[in-house]
Amino acid sequence: MQRCSFHRKSAPGYLDKACDDPKLRAYIDSLIVPFEQAGDFLEEPALENYARSSAEAYCANAWIGRRIGDYRLDEQIGEGGMGAVFRASRADDQYRKQVAIKLLKEGFESSYALARFRAERQILANLEHPNIARLIDGGQTEEGFPYFVMELVDGEPIDRYCDTNRLPIDERLRLFCTICSAVEYAHQNLVIHRDLKPAEYPCHHRGACRSCLISVSRGCSVRICLRTNPTGPSVCCG
Repeated sequence: MQRCSFHRKSAPGYLDKACDDPKLRAYIDSLIVPFEQAGDFLEEPALENYARSSAEAYCANAWIGRRIGDYRLDEQIGEGGMGAVFRASRADDQYRKQVAIKLLKEGFESSYALARFRAERQILANLEHPNIARLIDGGQTEEGFPYFVMELVDGEPIDRYCDTNRLPIDERLRLFCTICSAVEYAHQNLVIHRDLKPAEYPCHHRGACRSCLISVSRGCSVRICLRTNPTGPSVCCG
């Protein structure tokens, strides 16, 4: 077997010399035309192409200033693979309040992504703990994108907070135990985060620490079931 490279125009002459089997020649000719017509279709991995086109379709600035439910989006404060998180303010003048709103990005409207996002929202609705940010509300935009409204937790990431305030070991351990309490509660409710980072445990000036479980990865429960990934006869992952 010989591998070679040649221009489309020189292919017939080369094949006349290299291939004397009429059936094989006809088969090769049938492959050359579609290959030329494909252009650079296969030059880039499909996943990279999809990720880039999705990123181009999503523009955070297009959401700034928009009203979603009773809140107006002020600025983007976080971004993940499928979702973006915004700081938002109460927009109906009934009272003043700032919250965090997570939206599903444009370009991720598959049934699986929608089901996973809604499952994440339901997981958060089931969690009630003093050191886990509360779910306040949820719904969908005019375009049909699901969202949920959460308590906004301002503060520094726990590691930076400890270093900035030069906390002694016993104070750092106190904060660590607070985190463990929140994680233990989540585990007791069959929720496994799988991506715990210091930034998701902000501490404010009073030394209180609260988990921002905005990117829950796995919730194992008979009540929250994504049938695409079962783990047993009565437990499913969401």
